[in-house]
Amino acid sequence: MQLYEESTEADSKYPLLDIKEQLPFFCCINLVLNPSDQKDISKYIYCKEVGIPPHQGEYSTQPSLWVEKFWTIKQALNIREYLSAEQAKQKAKQNGSF
Repeated sequence: MQLYEESTEADSKYPLLDIKEQLPFFCCINLVLNPSDQKDISKYIYCKEVGIPPHQGEYSTQPSLWVEKFWTIKQALNIREYLSAEQAKQKAKQNGSF
């Protein structure tokens, strides 16, 4: 979360993408992945697919840490989808089917 906060303070348009691109220069990507974060991502996807809140109550009663994680995970998955779409476009262009 600290890297994300620093990146947003720098007025980056896509802070998570910036972090992803710079991370290999500082450490092994496998050291960044931890089971707790993977569990949060799983919870996010499950709650989104099933349509239930992760904790009891409405939006105003959700823990603030979870709300921050929710928006961070959502943005990361949106960037992932965008990059996948761009790669597919490039591949289609190279194959001449675009």
